[in-house]
Amino acid sequence: MPQVPVKQLNIDAPLPLAIYLKAMLPPAASFNGHHIFVSDEAGGPVPAFSDGTDWRRVTDRVVVS
Repeated sequence: MPQVPVKQLNIDAPLPLAIYLKAMLPPAASFNGHHIFVSDEAGGPVPAFSDGTDWRRVTDRVVVS
């Protein structure tokens, strides 16, 4: 498998995250390592990341439900 070159981004500002409703989450398997913002998560809005299988809340690694 060929190596994919990695480039460092030099951004001097906060990065906006794409906002999703739980019912509209993209497939976690297609976005391994990506971050999103879930606006209607139990307990309130939260950033989440894909572990390649599930979307997990950044705050406690629990699967978005």
